[in-house]
Amino acid sequence: MKPGPWMVVLMTLIPSAASAQQPAPDKPPAMPAAPAAAPAAAAPDIMALGRQNATWFNAGELEPLWQTFSDSMKKKMDLEKLKAVRSQIESQLGKESALLEEKIAPDPKGRQAYTRKAKFSNVDMPILVQWTFDESGKADGFVIHPE
Repeated sequence: MKPGPWMVVLMTLIPSAASAQQPAPDKPPAMPAAPAAAPAAAAPDIMALGRQNATWFNAGELEPLWQTFSDSMKKKMDLEKLKAVRSQIESQLGKESALLEEKIAPDPKGRQAYTRKAKFSNVDMPILVQWTFDESGKADGFVIHPE
């Protein structure tokens, strides 16, 4: 296989291992390379975050769920209000009985939204449960409504 032009350029940019290990005798040893910049923070796994929030909400584990809320979300819905909302949803809709679909998509504000379409025991129509997350992965919105 004949090397393409990119291969020649790559080979000229990377010195051979032998020449890199043995500096010329009349030159001082090379300074160690500066440490690499810290890698950028990985984007949050919105699907995993949404599933975890749905699991906590459905199981009534609201304290760990509330800890995932952004500061602005915590101001809108304190833990007691979250408990009341969950109680009302469970009494009206029942328990989630089947997951029909889940997806990730941006919401109108540009945040990432996890949307879960599910069946609930007390109603015939599918229900959409949506969690939106800010850039750091904190829950920044929550809605439940019929499809």
